[in-house]
Amino acid sequence: MANYTNLMNSSWYGEISNSNISDIKESILRSKTEQDVILQLVELFKLGDFTQKALLIHLLNHSEDEAVLIFVFGYFAQFVPMKI
Repeated sequence: MANYTNLMNSSWYGEISNSNISDIKESILRSKTEQDVILQLVELFKLGDFTQKALLIHLLNHSEDEAVLIFVFGYFAQFVPMKI
């Protein structure tokens, strides 16, 4: 996985990217791995652009890379309230 220093395993997800939305979308198109796509999607979502949600769902449904699935579920599971 690429070295991204602004991803943390907590409720703080790093600084908002200095890139604009179109640059991030271009980076998604140039990404060579699913892991890079996921990290770019996270940056896009942090900027408030959820137009690529369908791509995230497609990756979740079709990825065979276990690391990608673990990362995505771990990342987004923090937003789901748990009933005990």
